[in-house]
Amino acid sequence: MTENGRNPWPQHVKSRALQIAAESSFVAAQAATGVPAATVRSWARRATIAAGVELVQDRRGVAVPWPKRAPILLEAFGHASLEAVEAVRNAIRRGKSQDARNYAVAAGISTEKALLLGGGATTRTEAYTVSATAQPRERPDYEAEIRELDADIARLRGELNEGANDDNPG
Repeated sequence: MTENGRNPWPQHVKSRALQIAAESSFVAAQAATGVPAATVRSWARRATIAAGVELVQDRRGVAVPWPKRAPILLEAFGHASLEAVEAVRNAIRRGKSQDARNYAVAAGISTEKALLLGGGATTRTEAYTVSATAQPRERPDYEAEIRELDADIARLRGELNEGANDDNPG
């Protein structure tokens, strides 16, 4: 028994209730485990404080289940990205290159997460197809034309390979 005369909930019940609350809601956790929603909310709040993070809450202060957090996080990452970009500019103006680099990394991560949550592209891939067709037209320069086209294709392939190597130095 605890100091206040209550029996503590077993750890496995607490863990299950917190998992259900994170995946669904505090009310669902109460229904599944019998632990009052207010108790689960309190556990969640204390766990997030101990971890150094904030509990995602709606405007009324009610914890938001994970499936409904995406729009909230999208907005938060969007704002964080803008603030980080401004911090990069300020750090550059002040000559603080290390700070600028750190803020640039934060801006990049925030931007990518916002794009991901918003359904935007987080990677980019380019593909090119090069082909040529030459038809003999009873011309004596047909073979020379074929050699010229082959040389152009080889040159273009080389440029594409150089561009691919520029993207992945190694």
